[in-house]
Formats: sequence, structure tokens, C-alpha cells
Amino acid sequence: MAIADDAENDWPVIRYADVLLMLAEAQGYNASSINLINQIRIRSGLTALTTSTINSVALFEKALSDERRLEFAFENQRWFDLVRFNTTFTTLTAEQVMKDHFTIMYPKHYGKYPAPALTLEQLKSFVTAEHLLLPIPQREIDINTKIVIPQNPGY
Repeated sequence: MAIADDAENDWPVIRYADVLLMLAEAQGYNASSINLINQIRIRSGLTALTTSTINSVALFEKALSDERRLEFAFENQRWFDLVRFNTTFTTLTAEQVMKDHFTIMYPKHYGKYPAPALTLEQLKSFVTAEHLLLPIPQREIDINTKIVIPQNPGY
């Protein structure tokens, strides 16, 4: 149905690099997944990863996470990647990535701006699993008559 003043341009675009990296994530740590990451690295002029340098699950997950961070910079995918990594990765969690980010960034900004209202430890204490998900809209929970939808933890 046509809607007045609607440009119909609100459909998602998934790039081939995203498809390759999603497949690598789904396959997990193996040579095939490293080759998928390398297709993207080689296209952009970077050196290929090898099974001798990526020789553990932790190194693979870090390499894949970093590749997604760089490939999709400014495309608003990082937060959703981090939340998803909590279920698809075994060595990397969104909580730890955010705490590491605060640890690195906090000292760089300290002194450049007025005194921060929170200490680094207070800031890091707010990063918990229940703060990763947004609340499910209550109207969606209320109008669903087929299943009981539990609210996300913390709301």
C-alpha cells in the first residue's frame, strides 16, 4: 500500500562483507572462517591472517570482533555485535569490552574537560549484563495473546 510522503527507502542494506563475517562467526574457529575474514582483509589491502597467528578460539574471536569493528565503523553495528557476541563467543563479552573501552578512554579525557562526575570504577560498575538490552515495550507484552513475553532483566 502506498503511503503519502513515504519514500519507501527504509529497507536495510546488507553488504557482502557482513555476510562473510556473519558466516565466519556462525562457523566458529576453523580454517574456513579464517579464510572468510581474509577475503575482506585482502580486498582492503591488509595482510592475511594465518592459522599460525590465529591459533586459538580467543585469538579468532578477537580477530573477528576487530574486523567487524573496523569494517563497519560508523554504521551503527558495533553495539549489536557486542550484545550478540555474549551468546556466540566463548571468550569475549560485551561487558568486558565496554569496561576495557572505559579504561582506555577515561584517562585520555581526564584533564581536558571539567572534573568528571564519576570515577572510572563507578563508570565501569554500570556495565552489567542487564544493561545490555533495552526494555521490551509494555504494549507489545500486553497485546500479545498467543505467548507470554517476559520483560528483559532489570526493567
